[in-house]
Amino acid sequence: MEKAATSRSLCKSLDVIAREWSRSGGGRRYLSLRTPKLECCARKLLIRRAYSTELAYHTQWSHEKRTIWESNRTSCALGGKQESRVLKYLGRDRDSALRHLNYLERQKGLQSLQHALQINSVSPSPASPLPSSPEGDLQIPLQGADALQPGLTQGTQEWLNLRKTRITASAFSTALGFWKGDRRAELWEEKIGLREPFSGNEATRWGSTQEAVAVEKYKAITGNYVEHVAFKIYKAGDEYLSWLGASPDGLITYKEDGEQPLPPNHRLGVLEVKCPHNKGRPELGAPWDMVPAYYIPQAQGLLEIYDREIMDFYVWTVNGSAVFRINRDPEYWGLMFRIMSELWWGHIVPASIALKKGKSVADVQIFRPSDSHAGTAQIVQMSRDLAKKSSMIWREHRGDVMKFRP
Repeated sequence: MEKAATSRSLCKSLDVIAREWSRSGGGRRYLSLRTPKLECCARKLLIRRAYSTELAYHTQWSHEKRTIWESNRTSCALGGKQESRVLKYLGRDRDSALRHLNYLERQKGLQSLQHALQINSVSPSPASPLPSSPEGDLQIPLQGADALQPGLTQGTQEWLNLRKTRITASAFSTALGFWKGDRRAELWEEKIGLREPFSGNEATRWGSTQEAVAVEKYKAITGNYVEHVAFKIYKAGDEYLSWLGASPDGLITYKEDGEQPLPPNHRLGVLEVKCPHNKGRPELGAPWDMVPAYYIPQAQGLLEIYDREIMDFYVWTVNGSAVFRINRDPEYWGLMFRIMSELWWGHIVPASIALKKGKSVADVQIFRPSDSHAGTAQIVQMSRDLAKKSSMIWREHRGDVMKFRP
């Protein structure tokens, strides 16, 4: 009954909009949202900017017949500095519009951003079924989504395919705009198929070859049990969230400590291993004194995707090692998720679909992201703060082990 009432109310609101649009002659100006019915409809249309960009995958690429949605420049939840982006949506009749709004309302985590509705002159087009999900267009594989991919091995073609069409934890800092230059745009090019995925360099190869040794050393120092998992899709089965994924270095079951018993929700954790290459001279390397801030997005992403409260961030070198404890921060994840959502729905999805529809590389450059986001400065500062709070709990130097209270 409640859904039916909502649909009737929204239907009436859309009728009012249609009349106002007719009176305005279908002009290119904002509608005056002065009546209660229009305000009611406007509230229905208050969808978070990152998700509103999903309208882009219904684009007809026609300059003559389109409905334009434009973000209000002053209403960005991340500070109001973001430039507004024009999003094109294929003009449809009322029933089709209602189905689309219901489709948007099913998404999880929607938060309001005020949007101004600008209507261009369009003729109602016949209703046609909307795509069930953007992932159908992007052909994102969901195989084994609900499990932790137990039979999957890192580095295999199946593992690469799962990562190719997702933003994964190792790329979170890039997606958030941590790095100067074109690295964020290069990630965009990679995800839409204009650039080959990063194949590694000397530093990453060193880390890969030493990882097994490092994990064994960690187990010997801490006594914790480590389970190896190749990949997990975030919120498996949810078509709106499964564009995120992660490959941890291990999942931890902590050894009980009589002096410091762990609460039930802290008996499981995530292990992330780093083996610094020391600028080509790993034999002279030493463990860091603190967690670098640019690893915090990866750490928080792993904690969220695997739904665990604590991480052991283990830094291994030939001359010693250290374990840092990182705690899950929901507020931090909320901000980074909003930034990455905008990159995915506002830049990667529409560009990918445009290319599939035969558009040229030059045409999709309108979706090319900038090197940073309006929220980048805030997320970088939060990363620095979390890095400082991540305490060292173990330190090992040439066989001598010291334990510290978290």
